[in-house]
Amino acid sequence: MKRLAFHEVLTVLVTFCGCLSAHGQALGIIWSEPKYVVDGGYARVHRLNDGSLMMAFASGSKGNICFSQDNGDTWSPKKAVFIETESNGKGGVNVSNSEFTQLRSDNPCHPDRIIYAANLRPKNNRSSVIPYSIAVIKSDDGGKTWSAIEVIYSSKTWNSDVVRGCYEPFVLELPDGTVQVYFADETPYYAAGTEFQNISVIESHDGGDTWGEARIVCYTEGFRDGMPVGTVVGETIFLAVEAIGNNVRFHPEIVSSDVNDSWSQIVYGESENRFNPLEIHLDSENIYAGAPYLIQTENYLVLSYQSSEGAEEPNTKHSTMEVQLCPKDEIKDGRFLTMRSPSRPLIGLDQTVDKALWNALCDLGNDEILAISQWNSSIYVTRGKIVGASDL
Repeated sequence: MKRLAFHEVLTVLVTFCGCLSAHGQALGIIWSEPKYVVDGGYARVHRLNDGSLMMAFASGSKGNICFSQDNGDTWSPKKAVFIETESNGKGGVNVSNSEFTQLRSDNPCHPDRIIYAANLRPKNNRSSVIPYSIAVIKSDDGGKTWSAIEVIYSSKTWNSDVVRGCYEPFVLELPDGTVQVYFADETPYYAAGTEFQNISVIESHDGGDTWGEARIVCYTEGFRDGMPVGTVVGETIFLAVEAIGNNVRFHPEIVSSDVNDSWSQIVYGESENRFNPLEIHLDSENIYAGAPYLIQTENYLVLSYQSSEGAEEPNTKHSTMEVQLCPKDEIKDGRFLTMRSPSRPLIGLDQTVDKALWNALCDLGNDEILAISQWNSSIYVTRGKIVGASDL
């Protein structure tokens, strides 16, 4: 990884990337210097109800956690809590794609419960022996102790060992207390001899004690929707997905649903409930812009993705994290088409040798955000402040 000299850090420590949109509002993010947290990957951070931050991430085939009491400046030592070493004596699995949420303090069933979801993957890709699965563990004491692992969805055991199944869970609590786990699923398509993928959801109406059957949220016919991340704004669920199409590489799209009629209709490729959220679209034959992550702050929607623009190869090999913004007051009729002002939080990343993948965002309050990234094989965090041109 490239290290900057002190004078270089002073030069680039505060960066601003803003542009004047069609709405006439210049926006940008002032980024701090990236800070190393721990070795590992696919990290997710959320604020807990007591004000602390919790991070969930993968390391050593296990799901781990750590905590911060100072908005991400320092972190506690990692602790492995999601551990699955074998499945019915058939061989080990890796705990991947960590994600979680803490239920609100007024949740009608389990106030303050933390639900930690992960993707269980057979070691050595032994999918002819152990299926890819989505599983959860739960904590009712702020992450001190955890329940046993519960598998809430399993793919199939295939006739041969292939990397096919289900992936990338995301946990969302709805205003009425319903808990949803979204995930990407290849199962029905690979079973039919194809390699397509949809986004599905499983719901719990009792705070994670029991779970319903999986149902399809969205599917672009003949392609792959992946990596769902959602947030609720008013009466609308916005779900960012990694989409692909004819002669178009992975890029962010948004699918939406009324929160009171959650995904009663599948959102197909040409649905009016699917849209590209960016003023300048990222769909390209060459540039990869996958792995989206969507959050909201007090006044903004914030979207990240990993971009290969500027890399020697147009894929994940040397991609980096990029972030765009949209004021929430520009949401109209369940859509926002004004994401803009792209900036890159990882100051000093060299796309000829480095890569920043499987990134995430966390709202810190007061329109401040935390960017979380797997920079090579380590987790880094970077604080950012959303500002207008007059604040620079």
